[in-house]
Amino acid sequence: MGANVSTQAEYAALAARSNGFSAGTAVSKQLNKAWRQSSVMAATLAQFISDQSGNDVLDDGNLATIQTNLGLAIKAAVASGVPYATQAQVNAGSSNTTVVNPKTLSAATQAQAFTAFTATGSAPSFVLTPTPAITAYAAPQRFQVTFSAAGGATPTINVSGLGAKNLKQYNSSSVKIPAVIGAGQTSDIFYDGTDFVLLDQLPNSTGVTAAQFDSSLNLATTAFAQGIGFQYSSLVLASANITLTTVSHAGSVVVGNSSSPITVTLPAVSTAPAKVAIKFWNYGIGTMTISVAGSDTIYIPSSVTSFAVTTGNSITLVSSGAGVWFATDNSSLGVTAPQFDNSTKPATTAFAQGIGYQFSGLVLATSTATLTAGVHAGAMIVGNSSSAITLTLPFTSAMPAKTAIKFWNYGAGTMTVQVAGSDAIYLPALVTSFNVPTGSFITLASSATGVWYAVDMSGIGVGQTWQSMGGSRVPGTSYANATGRPLSISINGTSGSGGSTYSATVSGSVTASTTQAAGTTAVNLSFIVPVGATYSVSSGSGSITTWWELR
Repeated sequence: MGANVSTQAEYAALAARSNGFSAGTAVSKQLNKAWRQSSVMAATLAQFISDQSGNDVLDDGNLATIQTNLGLAIKAAVASGVPYATQAQVNAGSSNTTVVNPKTLSAATQAQAFTAFTATGSAPSFVLTPTPAITAYAAPQRFQVTFSAAGGATPTINVSGLGAKNLKQYNSSSVKIPAVIGAGQTSDIFYDGTDFVLLDQLPNSTGVTAAQFDSSLNLATTAFAQGIGFQYSSLVLASANITLTTVSHAGSVVVGNSSSPITVTLPAVSTAPAKVAIKFWNYGIGTMTISVAGSDTIYIPSSVTSFAVTTGNSITLVSSGAGVWFATDNSSLGVTAPQFDNSTKPATTAFAQGIGYQFSGLVLATSTATLTAGVHAGAMIVGNSSSAITLTLPFTSAMPAKTAIKFWNYGAGTMTVQVAGSDAIYLPALVTSFNVPTGSFITLASSATGVWYAVDMSGIGVGQTWQSMGGSRVPGTSYANATGRPLSISINGTSGSGGSTYSATVSGSVTASTTQAAGTTAVNLSFIVPVGATYSVSSGSGSITTWWELR
């Protein structure tokens, strides 16, 4: 027999569900339906509390106990029935049917399980396969990527198969350029809507070259370093006494600019690290004196405590870091080389005073040869041949003006010096060749324009011999001295029957004469003929018996 309760359909249509039961006759099955619903729910809840909390649910009116046991029951049910995700599931990030607790979430975050991955593929085309995969590129997606290889010139990355995106980095001008990636490098990349940008970038091996005189915090490229040339840290005009400091003046050039003497005091060496340098140059007409601080000294190389830099001179001082400034560059003082030093060292005035008169080279001429400006300018040419030789001079056009060559003949054979091309020698007579006999010498200086000047020749008698010229000399005839050497003439003769006057005419002037009144008496006439001069002899009514010339 069924229970005396309304069916569910009858109960659902009952107006009392909304308005409550009204006064009048009670219908038992309607009331039984309502009472059974409340008793069933109460029993179910009580059973749940008892089952989950392990405590009895008593109908003793103690609501607080029932509420406490209800809370315990709910907690027990949650603990035993909620599907918590494991650490592996959290790290994988692929489950949507489990619950994540704070402990596993924090561990996954610390391990960057959701963002840190190793790129595969071959450079420059990298591949990234994050878990879970992304379904579309969207800013600002971010990953930590370990690159398995160097990136190449234009690296790209393809994430979750969505297509390759350029890998970029920013340079010092905030311009995106291809990322520089090293093998094994780990870096964060983020998607900016166009490219993946490398955040932990390596120094760019092809950086942006700043302007030549840029003085900012920009990085210097090798092109910048090559282009700046030699520069000082600063340029200081010293127009009055000044004390320098390492902070302000290390690496600077200090220019004296005073019309009266000034003193510039150096920083203490103890404040200037070793190798720190300061250069001084005096532009002003007043002397600029460099003075040390305290007990410091200057090695120039002698030890001094001050040094005067006169107008136009310079000096560079380098700190030793320990009490001494080294004068590594000094225009006013030099080191005097040994007397016969023949190197590229600079010559001091003491060296110039000590060397005496020297030739650029000493050349022994044993055979006919042609001289050159490159080898023989300034040289001493010594004839050393037993037979006659000829030496041809360089072209004067190849010899700067004032350049000289000296010739001296030691050999028994005559050394003939001849010009090249259309050049000439002024003795002062104009000749194109000149004989240098044994023991004689000549110095020829170039005009650079076709002429050699005989500025120094051996005196009369040196390298000359007395020669009888009677067979080629006739009284009253004019002869020219073209030997390049002064001639000494000695004439012997006899007077005529009524006496005679002998005279010598040199370049139109009577330079010597002698008169013998008695007839047929011996007469001697001697005179000198300068280089290039003409000469003649008149014997009147007498006759010349011998004519000798020292030539």
